[in-house]
Amino acid sequence: MKDNTIADVPTLCIANAIDTLRVIIGRAPTPADADAITRANFPQQDQAIFWRPLDKLIITEAPIAGFEWLTGLLGIKGARNISPAETTGCLFTDVVKDTRLQQAISEWAGQDQKIRIIVHTTTPALWDMVLFLEAQLGLVVYLPESSRNQALRDYADTKSGFREIAASLGLSNGVVRIAAGASFPTVETAAGAIFDKNTHGEAAIAKPDKGEASVGLNIFHPGTNYCSLLRELHSNHYLSSDPIVVEEYVDGENISFPSVEFHVPEDGSPEHTFACSMMFSRQTELRGNFVYPNQSEEPWYSPLVGTGLLIASHLQKQGYIGFFDIDCVSRASGETIMLDLNPRRTGGTHIHEFASAFLGPSYQMTHCVGALDYYAGHAIALEALLDKIRPSIRSPTTSSSGILPIELTGLQFGRVSLLFWGNTAEEIAELKNRVEADLAVLGFKIV
Repeated sequence: MKDNTIADVPTLCIANAIDTLRVIIGRAPTPADADAITRANFPQQDQAIFWRPLDKLIITEAPIAGFEWLTGLLGIKGARNISPAETTGCLFTDVVKDTRLQQAISEWAGQDQKIRIIVHTTTPALWDMVLFLEAQLGLVVYLPESSRNQALRDYADTKSGFREIAASLGLSNGVVRIAAGASFPTVETAAGAIFDKNTHGEAAIAKPDKGEASVGLNIFHPGTNYCSLLRELHSNHYLSSDPIVVEEYVDGENISFPSVEFHVPEDGSPEHTFACSMMFSRQTELRGNFVYPNQSEEPWYSPLVGTGLLIASHLQKQGYIGFFDIDCVSRASGETIMLDLNPRRTGGTHIHEFASAFLGPSYQMTHCVGALDYYAGHAIALEALLDKIRPSIRSPTTSSSGILPIELTGLQFGRVSLLFWGNTAEEIAELKNRVEADLAVLGFKIV
């Protein structure tokens, strides 16, 4: 099994974004709650369109809506999308069971029968699929973004694991530090820690150790009654079976939410890929990410990038390969509190790769670029969306600014994601105001 990247090897993308959420979805208290988590995150499969290289075979659980329209607008001629006839709930297992997928992969591998595989999230099931492709189909498989140390990846993906990594690197204090807190084995011990913080005038947040997508979070402010917070924790199904991580909760004015991403190769030094600002519509509801040219001048930027590279080097020594990001909250003073580490392709990787491919490798110094999600209470047809916002739609191959609807699979769930790019924040604001007026007519909620 080889992991080095070979430029001329055909690429297979397996867009298994929903795999990240399997544990959390399985803990949902009702089928409706499980369906809501799936609906909110399923359209992320479409992000693979922008993964580089742009010409590749993409396997998704369901066909990417508007695939031909979007790839045509972008001039991507060598991409193909295929889905299993019947999904098992795991795309890696689907490949092992679906002869049609196997045939497509073999044909894509070409005469040399070599294939490079890029995935959203490396899970244990990936390795079973790789062994099948090698032993049964005779393929030579390259995995430039998947760590063979699966236990390390899974450990870093837990809240307690990230906390231990940060502590071992001396990041419990300083300008950039891990959020103050600890993990607790029971609801009662977690409740005691939360109540102690509250009585000292501090807000606290409780998180499931293996939580994802801001699901299952409880926030408690000073003055909360002990019995009520205990009841709230007991009623949170997403906290079951895991340690409960209790941390300081940072809110208020003059704070920002930076996220920094890094790529860890098997050979060579880790690299910082991009930084973005996370956009929230409520306390924990992420709506999008934006990259701005002046981010490098923010007080948090240099210390946070340096800290991230320290963590990246540590993970590389342990055997980690691939992408990861660190989500943070930063005060105006520059003090930055690390909240979460995501060891996979992240919520902004596709934005970075879109911008790198279409706006140039130096886009972070010249452009504002990002994406925002909008929600309606009903499904929207692609044709209806395009008819309404067509005057704002541009191709980055021909325009220095514009709007592009992406993740179109989400339209069936009443969600649209719009990608914005321009030279200035003012240009983005103008584009945003114009298109939001059109979206409001279609019933989308404008925050």
